[in-house]
Amino acid sequence: MTAEQTFEALEHLGRAERKKAVRQLIYKKGKRPACLTQQLRLMEMFHHDHTLGQFERTYALVAAAHKASETLDTASLVCCRNRLHDRFVWARTLPMRKALRKDGLHMRFSILNVQINSAILLGMEDGTKYAQEALDCLSEIDPRRTTHYSFNSTTNILNTVGLALLVKPEALPDTIDMIRAMLFHSIRMKFAGELSARILPRSLPSHLSMLSPPSHFIKFEESFRKFLTLKSAADITSDRERRGLYWSIAEECVLQSTNEQKQAHLDAVRRHLTHRWTSAAPPCGGNP
Repeated sequence: MTAEQTFEALEHLGRAERKKAVRQLIYKKGKRPACLTQQLRLMEMFHHDHTLGQFERTYALVAAAHKASETLDTASLVCCRNRLHDRFVWARTLPMRKALRKDGLHMRFSILNVQINSAILLGMEDGTKYAQEALDCLSEIDPRRTTHYSFNSTTNILNTVGLALLVKPEALPDTIDMIRAMLFHSIRMKFAGELSARILPRSLPSHLSMLSPPSHFIKFEESFRKFLTLKSAADITSDRERRGLYWSIAEECVLQSTNEQKQAHLDAVRRHLTHRWTSAAPPCGGNP
């Protein structure tokens, strides 16, 4: 189905049923049309749909930006990121909440991930500003106000902060301990209340080969791998080794839904950022 056909089909649903269907299309990629261009169009239509709330419209715009990046549609990407600038100002005012899609922390990093990735890809001057915003948002996390949903945000936060540190590498030494604390706290919030049920079930198999880690543990592995790469970069003193580790951070953290998207972002990192990854490089202030 095309975006227009999908949108038209939604018009025949009742109000509550339509709202549920729209949310599934925004938040679950598998529910959307197969064509990425049609997905981009549909998300843009949802962003302009004033019957939806601000959260749905903003996440639709975030999804549209991701589809523009995946298809390397730079004109659409510029349009999305310009609109997301205002949405980030709004997201900055949102409190942390128990509902993931209403949580200000999750919203802020969803927008920042798009803004920093696109700034690098397009060589935009505001990349440094958004990198600093990401570091500020990390430092402002209040552990007392987090819920188990903080675990769901961890990988996205690590990807975003990792990119921010490629833009502002001088901030890594003062940031790595916060990243470690955030990762530890998110794991604690996810599993502390579920320890007996999830980690120590009453009925355990008799052999390790019969144990299969759940999906959220696999996400933890991904997050921890990113953290270890960042920690190694923070500990190193040699410029040559530092450049190699920062490149590993780039490979871990850039958008990479397709090989073409990942390669385009890595090419942009090579053009715009690699000159910053030495001990002699001055603090950044220009592109991106």
